[in-house]
Amino acid sequence: MVSSVTVGRLKPGTNMKLKTVEINGKQYAEIDTAGLPVYVHDDGKEIGFDAPLATKKITELNGEAKNHRLAKEAAEEKLAKFAAIEDPKKAIEALEMLSKIDQKKLLDAGQVDQVKAEITKNFQQQLDEEKQRSQMLEKQLYDSMIGGSFAGSKYIADKIAIPADLLQARFGQAFKVEEGRIVAYDASGNKIYSRAKPGELAQFDEALEFLVENYPQKDYILKASGNNGGGSRPTQHDIGQKTMKRSAFDALDVAASGWELVSGLDSSLLHLFTITQIFKEYLIMAGNTLTGLIPTIYTALDVVSREQVGFIPAVAKNAKADAAAKDQTVTAPVAPEAKTEDIVPGPSAPNTGDQNIGTVDVKITKSKMAPVKWNGEEQLALGPSGTYNTILADQFKQAFRALANEVEADLGALYFGASRAVGTAGTTPFGVKDDLSDAALARQVLEDNGAPTTDLQMVLGSTAIANLRGKQSVLFKVNESGTEQLLREGVLGRLEGFNIHSSAGVKRAPKVAATGYLVNGEKKEGDVLISIDTGSGSISAGQIVTFAGDPNQYVVAAATSNLITLAAPGLRQDLADDTAITVVGAFTANMAFDRNAFLLASRTPAMPEGGDNADDVMNVTDPISGITFQIALYRQYRQVRYEVGLAWGVSSVKPAHGCLILG
Repeated sequence: MVSSVTVGRLKPGTNMKLKTVEINGKQYAEIDTAGLPVYVHDDGKEIGFDAPLATKKITELNGEAKNHRLAKEAAEEKLAKFAAIEDPKKAIEALEMLSKIDQKKLLDAGQVDQVKAEITKNFQQQLDEEKQRSQMLEKQLYDSMIGGSFAGSKYIADKIAIPADLLQARFGQAFKVEEGRIVAYDASGNKIYSRAKPGELAQFDEALEFLVENYPQKDYILKASGNNGGGSRPTQHDIGQKTMKRSAFDALDVAASGWELVSGLDSSLLHLFTITQIFKEYLIMAGNTLTGLIPTIYTALDVVSREQVGFIPAVAKNAKADAAAKDQTVTAPVAPEAKTEDIVPGPSAPNTGDQNIGTVDVKITKSKMAPVKWNGEEQLALGPSGTYNTILADQFKQAFRALANEVEADLGALYFGASRAVGTAGTTPFGVKDDLSDAALARQVLEDNGAPTTDLQMVLGSTAIANLRGKQSVLFKVNESGTEQLLREGVLGRLEGFNIHSSAGVKRAPKVAATGYLVNGEKKEGDVLISIDTGSGSISAGQIVTFAGDPNQYVVAAATSNLITLAAPGLRQDLADDTAITVVGAFTANMAFDRNAFLLASRTPAMPEGGDNADDVMNVTDPISGITFQIALYRQYRQVRYEVGLAWGVSSVKPAHGCLILG
């Protein structure tokens, strides 16, 4: 029977205590799951002590000490031969003179120094270039290893409440690359060693945990611990459960807002406060660079990323911080469809399952920036009240908003990359009370086309969203929907397997005058190329056509005067020659699709080799969408100019997995 648990001291003067348990009046060491005796450090952290490993390490250190002693004795023995030389400097000069005398066969001794100087001069430039190249490679290695460790850290993913790039901005300087491995240093400049493996350097996550635990403001960057006792301090996630109205949030003065306001504010503003706390020690030192603007920039980005942009969070994204130029093609990987095989028992598993990973090329069609410019008189006119910081944050909001709206509009224009359409042109979806047929029919189209149903998205215009909120009582009746979010806040969640988004980027197709067209020749189910004749007016990509006797509404992917191309998977039934074609009139292109049906590729705008005359350039990543924006600072004559830049392209990857809901 265990009667008590005690922590016994290993021996006086050590920093670890053996954790013991008392059983039947006797003391026994506590063993962890790995079978190691547990020791308790001064800070309370319990570590299993691996005695064989420690013994091995001591043996290795003793071996190193012996080698050092032997090397010292050998050096002393060699130095003994030169004991008679009283002035080593004069001895070296004498040897150099002898060397010059030996070279007199070709040159006078007085010319040797001149020749050496000439050689040094000729090769100095090459040496400088190699040194610069070496420094650049070292920086690239550092960025790759350190940045990759922060990005892929399990500790950050599990324990930290802020993005990895922000944590790197605070703690990255503590890590160095030495002899091809990452070495961490504490605030005193000492290497950080592992507790779990005595004598060895700490791995990245263990070292980072040590640094965070010793950071005075750690409670503001750690995720909620789950503790709620009297001694536990609320973390970002604990406080962020409270909310405030958007209008109240917009009215806050960013410069005047302090940590005293944290309690009761929403998570987006708390996100700003966390960033401000991490970077405040840099603001004075780096006030004339972009570092001092990080809280302002992330405030603006945090607000815009949560506005009514529906397509950006709904589609698949290939977003990187790599630079790309306009009209450059970037490649995104696409997983192939899996194939089934018959199971045949045998002595070994069949050597099958190889797949060729496909790719989709997306052209970067736009590279744009939104400028923000101030001069000294404009800043001075605002006075010292902090108004400048508030206005600057609003200007950055508008810059991010302008770029996001253009991306949103480009994604909305991909409606011609959908397969078929449901609903009635000119009639807003979900207009009949308690009737969700529009969503059901859209899902039917996607299921018939073989689209995955695990990540379905629906992006609607404002009128369709209004019908959902106002007429579909099943969604806002708490007893039927199971939530009061729509009733109280107007928040739309999921509907029939779709994640619902609202977007101002939903397009409206104009009415066309194409009439009188007939199918030219018989067509089979699955055909996408449809020959046409006899009609007037032109049919263009993005328009909807129907065929007499076929209830389906098909999206035209491309068209000429005598041929239209339907989006995949093509016709749903056979067509006879001279079947009448009807072109649907004006409609609003609400969209339902699998996430991977459409792709957004984003990069930072390309800079010239060596950079331009920007005083500072930084990349900021929106933690919501994953899109990386480029921020550049240009100091000009009595004014300063900021640029928010983004390069992007969009593509319809899988038309069969997209459907229009006409409005």
